Parts: sequence; C-alpha cells; structure tokens
Amino acid sequence: MIAILFILINLSLNITASLNAVAVISSNYSNETVDDYDKILCRGCGIDLASSQNIISKLSPSSQQSFLDTLFNTENVLIQILLSEFFFNFPVITTTHSSCVGVGEWEDSENWFPDYQWKPCVCSECGTYVGWVFKPIDLDISDTDTFFVLILTNIISETFLDSTIIYPK
Repeated sequence: MIAILFILINLSLNITASLNAVAVISSNYSNETVDDYDKILCRGCGIDLASSQNIISKLSPSSQQSFLDTLFNTENVLIQILLSEFFFNFPVITTTHSSCVGVGEWEDSENWFPDYQWKPCVCSECGTYVGWVFKPIDLDISDTDTFFVLILTNIISETFLDSTIIYPK
C-alpha cells in the first residue's frame, strides 16, 4: 500500500513538473515576437550577407529598368537592372549593411551612383562576387551613407532555401 502511494505521489509530481514545463514553454512562445525579417544569403556558400531589414530603395539614375516586388519577406523592394561597361545586365537590390568584403582600391570612375566611390564586394566565406560597396566621395558626408548593391542572381533568401530542404520522415 505504501509502495503504491509512493508511486502515485511520484507520478503526480512528474505530471506537475511536465505541465509546468509546458506552461513555461508556452508562455515563452506566446511572448515572442515573430521575426518577419529574412536573411539574405550568399548563393555560393549560404553565409549571411544581410537582413531584409537592411534593404533600402536607392535609385540609380543609370538604371536601365526598375520596379518594385516582394522579396526576402519584404514588400516593395526596389529592383534595378544595371548595365555594366561590358554590357552585362545586373538585377540588384540595395542595402545599408552587408557582411561582404570590398576588394581592391576605391574607384572614382563613372558609376551607377554619382558622387560615390565604389569597389567590388565578395563573400567573406567563399569569395563569390556578390556586388559592390559604395561610399560618398565627399568626406563631409557621414559614413552611414555607405551602402551595398547586391546582385540578385548571386544571393538567396534563407526562407526560400529552408523551403527546399526535405526532412526525413
């Protein structure tokens, strides 16, 4: 009789502990805010290059075409088609921040954004060419005016990439 009572008390304590754990998890989940921002990844290796919260609409006067679309879980993203001096078209977006690394010297030559210097930008992990970094030529303008132009064909959305993964059953 004592053994059965001991088992019932122990079982009751385990159930109470489990219910408390579920309540804590549940309350933590309900207090969480959903992060609507998507990560922008290097298509070559998958490293984080930027967040969709860093996307800006920096229109180039040299843009061949521009339009708004929903990308990276963000509405009204400005997509531009920029033409290089070698007649390559680049569909691009602009961001305020990126982990890509600028390589080479700053160029002052004719570019898509007047009053800015530029240099190519590569993925810090795999070296894939992902775009350009631009900074103001005028040193009186703050460093916060630096921005990045990322080539759409060289980046991918983390949400999209996750949707292509098939988990084992």
